[in-house]
Amino acid sequence: MESPEGFHQEAIEARENARKKVSTYLLNRGGPNYETHSLHKTRRNNLCFKLNARLGFESVVFFGLPLAFIGFISYKYSVSNNLKFLLSNTVFYLVFGYFSFTLLLSLFGNLKYFTFSKRHNLYYKGFPLFPHQLAYFKYKLSDIIAIQVLGEELVAEESKLKRNSFELNLVLENLKRVHLIDHNNLQGLLDDAEILCAYLNVPLWHVKSAEDSTSINWKNS
Repeated sequence: MESPEGFHQEAIEARENARKKVSTYLLNRGGPNYETHSLHKTRRNNLCFKLNARLGFESVVFFGLPLAFIGFISYKYSVSNNLKFLLSNTVFYLVFGYFSFTLLLSLFGNLKYFTFSKRHNLYYKGFPLFPHQLAYFKYKLSDIIAIQVLGEELVAEESKLKRNSFELNLVLENLKRVHLIDHNNLQGLLDDAEILCAYLNVPLWHVKSAEDSTSINWKNS
């Protein structure tokens, strides 16, 4: 799916010239080793990347840790009717409080949707049920000229085992790239990319990353 339908030859040539200028360096190195998101169509004819079952399950499980900590604090307060118990183990409560806070921020980040709306001519990143006015990272659909797919090879430093990860990016008219998602299922990513290309009527640029490989620590799960 290299050439969009409904464009004159001049427009296609202009986009091909732009393609040569667009960077092929990774925007998000060290992607996950499982499929994290998939593309869905909503009732309002929007396209939306939603988290898959595994990421959703992990988010629910880990969400229980901060809730357990908050529940423990509430229980201790109900028994003693004061917060003096916090002073006796200040370091413990500060460490676990910080851990719970950062974990909650990360989990709430997993809930965000990546939405493409022809109705509002917008791509935006936000949370479910929130209006698009409250979303962040808004871009006009008309500014998107292509979808870019990049791959990377990840090499474990100790075991030298290898795995691949792939990222999906938007390419804007000013040649700026916007990272969408990344995971290890290339065919799934390409299938979603082609649906998105048809929706936006833009070409798919599937290229090898300018970074041939990245040596990082990772665990094979």
